[in-house]
Amino acid sequence: MGRLVALAASLLVAVGVFTWLAGPLLEAQFGTGALIAAYGALALALGCVTYVLLRRSERLLSGQSADPEITISVEDEALDDAVVDAEMEQLKD
Repeated sequence: MGRLVALAASLLVAVGVFTWLAGPLLEAQFGTGALIAAYGALALALGCVTYVLLRRSERLLSGQSADPEITISVEDEALDDAVVDAEMEQLKD
């Protein structure tokens, strides 16, 4: 499981358990306005999980790997060196 999926799922569980356990106390102490804030946090956490899962499934369906690797070719490095050398020469003049 990727780090982002694990983070989003743990956020959803944490907010859900907090709302479930502290909901009656929040309502008794602060009224129904506190429940609205708790439910808003729960909705935000669920939205994060949905976003992460949809992004991952979109990548899998499009044929890309779930965790793309970063590759750097030697030609890119040589091109960068040439550009840097040319800019250094311009600055010297």
